[in-house]
Amino acid sequence: MVTDMVTNVDNRFSIQEYANIKNVHINTVRNWIKDKKIEVTMISNKWYIHDTNIVNNQEYVSEKTSTNNDNSSNTIVDNSSNNQDLVVGILQDQIEHLKEELKEANDKIKRSDMMIMKLTNTVENQQLQLTEAQTPFWKKLFGLTGSRL
Repeated sequence: MVTDMVTNVDNRFSIQEYANIKNVHINTVRNWIKDKKIEVTMISNKWYIHDTNIVNNQEYVSEKTSTNNDNSSNTIVDNSSNNQDLVVGILQDQIEHLKEELKEANDKIKRSDMMIMKLTNTVENQQLQLTEAQTPFWKKLFGLTGSRL
């Protein structure tokens, strides 16, 4: 017995499933997505790869079912274990992806903070220059400030 996660009638696969089917590292699949070499769709905040070249995931299904044909109770337990492994893999992928997004967001915040500091310094310098420009010539000549007069 094979679940719908393993047999995919619509030819949509999670990133981990697709990497397993193609026998490549998950980062390779992510690079393919980034380079727009494969088509992806977001469904319920999860990315799925659409590949019509994989007909009902036959290689992957036959590999999974060949080890599970001894008896029905083993099949259910094995599929449950396979599904748990698959879910764990998917969740680990999502965690890694979220860590990357968090790192990028933190980098953006740091860049924004640096820009704010530079702009604040520029504004303060311009305010000082404006104050000096508004001071009358005779006060500058005699070294007088507005507070002593």
